[in-house]
Amino acid sequence: MIAAIVLAAGRATRFGRQKVVASLGGSPLVRHVVERLEESSVGEILVVAGDEADAVGRAINGTRARLAVNPDPASGLSESLRIGLHATPADAEAILIALGDQPLIDPGVVDLIIAAWRGQRGTIIVPVYNGERGNPVLFDASLRAELMMLEGDQGARHLFETHSSYVHRLILDVPLPRDNDTPEDLLEVERVVRGA
Repeated sequence: MIAAIVLAAGRATRFGRQKVVASLGGSPLVRHVVERLEESSVGEILVVAGDEADAVGRAINGTRARLAVNPDPASGLSESLRIGLHATPADAEAILIALGDQPLIDPGVVDLIIAAWRGQRGTIIVPVYNGERGNPVLFDASLRAELMMLEGDQGARHLFETHSSYVHRLILDVPLPRDNDTPEDLLEVERVVRGA
C-alpha cells in the first residue's frame, strides 16, 4: 500500500492568508490535491495542517483523507513530514509526499511515479517536468527512519544527494504543476482551469 502525505501546514507569508484553503473553482486548493490523489492508486491519504487545521479539516470533509495537526508550523517542513510519517500506517510500502498548494497534480503522473517504484527503478522517484524537478516525490518505506530525522525547512532534498544512486528521475513531457505562493499565482491557475 502506498501512503500519501499532503503537506498543508505552511505559514503562507507571501500569500497573505492560508493559501491551502483559498478557493479554486469553488473548492479549496487542498481539496483539489486530495481529490486528484483519490483518482490515483494511492491507498492512504494524510493531510498535515497547521494553524488553520479546522479550516483544512472542513476542506477535506467527505474525502477519504485523514487530518493530522502540526502544532508548531514555524518549526519547518521537516516537522510536518515527521507528524505525517507518525500518522501513516506502519505497513506502508512507500510514501508519496505531495504539496497542499499544487491543485493541478495529475493522477496519471502519480500512477507513473508509483509504477516506476514498483518496477524497482529506484527507492526515491522524482518527477522531472520538461527538465524541471518537481513534486510529488515517492520514497520507499526503507527510508522512513531517515525521513523522520530530517530537520528544518529543507524537506527531503538532501536525501537526493546522500542516496543519489537510488534516485530515479521520471522524465515527463508535461508542464510542472504550479505552486500557489501568491494570489497572482492562484489567478494564473484559475485561468488554466477555466481554459481546460
